[in-house]
Amino acid sequence: MQITWLGQGGFIVETEGLRLLIDPYLSDIVEQKEGLTRLIQPPLTMEELKPDAFVCTHNHMDHFDPIAGPEILKAYPTCPLVGPDSVRTKAVDCGADESRFTLLDEQTPWSMGKVTIVGTPADHSDKQAIGLLIKAEGKAVYISGDTLYSDTLGEQVKAAAGTDIDIALICINGRLGNMNLEEAVEVMKVIRPGKAIPMHYGLFAENTADPKPFVAACKAEGIDSIELVAGTPTAL
Repeated sequence: MQITWLGQGGFIVETEGLRLLIDPYLSDIVEQKEGLTRLIQPPLTMEELKPDAFVCTHNHMDHFDPIAGPEILKAYPTCPLVGPDSVRTKAVDCGADESRFTLLDEQTPWSMGKVTIVGTPADHSDKQAIGLLIKAEGKAVYISGDTLYSDTLGEQVKAAAGTDIDIALICINGRLGNMNLEEAVEVMKVIRPGKAIPMHYGLFAENTADPKPFVAACKAEGIDSIELVAGTPTAL
């Protein structure tokens, strides 16, 4: 299994011969609309994405990019768009063909080949927002999406997995409806993944956090933790 961070909450997960594109933010629409200054450029071009599936956790611009999202669907006409119903609504509003959409939420898992994705709880301003639990290669990978902290989140994710979680990628920025890094560590202490990875930082100057205290705090709890480098594939 190989994961490439695209910045913010965006990833490419390569597993079981498939490329899963998750929450890619490739344009500058957030700067145009909200004035948040982009710190890094997209690490991959549209031509380099090559997704077999396009998965979105919720409808916000830095997760379903209203400029890049429809362009991805046009460039890859056999690639399904998968996510909660709020993503379907946003995609159709942006001109995407509704037939490209497949529902994924906490009650409705989705599979392609040997990969299954289950929606997990998330508390965010898009009330249909979800996290993701990806099961492939005998591994379970948790991606939090955008969510506030709750003292039950870790147990809910463990229950959804029904097994040990090998890799957890969790938001740490502490702004705009997301838990901060101290809260993210508390979730990791419950989940106790094989590897904890911080995300949702480093893209916007006005909405970021230092990942190093998260990594250090996880290691102090006996939980392996690393930082990803945007655009660099990492075998996990």
